[in-house]
Amino acid sequence: MKQEQANRLILIFLLKKKLALLEADEKATAFEGSDPGDKKNGKAGQYRIGTVSISDPEPAWRVSDSRQFGEWVAKNYPDEILSVTSVRAGFEKAILAAGGMLDETSGELVEPPGIKLVQGPSVVTVRPAPDAEQNVAAHLHEEGLTYGAALDSIARKAISA
Repeated sequence: MKQEQANRLILIFLLKKKLALLEADEKATAFEGSDPGDKKNGKAGQYRIGTVSISDPEPAWRVSDSRQFGEWVAKNYPDEILSVTSVRAGFEKAILAAGGMLDETSGELVEPPGIKLVQGPSVVTVRPAPDAEQNVAAHLHEEGLTYGAALDSIARKAISA
């Protein structure tokens, strides 16, 4: 990986964080003076750029207590109850962590049917330094730039070490 790419990834991470906060603030204030079902078209000058709406969901019934509901169904509609065999989560986790089960008589590790060793995909992880946001802001300020200009730079892949 090149240094410029690492720089861009960290800056994108920080910008996404800032954008998420801005979006949350905007969405929170969108309810002020609005009603469910309201809709506005967004415009950039004379161009329509999208729609923002406030949902107006219909009330819907939900199961709020699965145990109580299940007991009621079992009592009143027993044919609607399914019996499911399930392995206790802690036991499954222990088997997978060990890659099998130790046979007490032979002392060998037995790999039960239905499990296999898989290689997960590699992923790119971005971990900004704790003071990255302040340092990037200070650097941008020193360069006479803004986060908007940095975003434009990312789009052009112009950020250097």
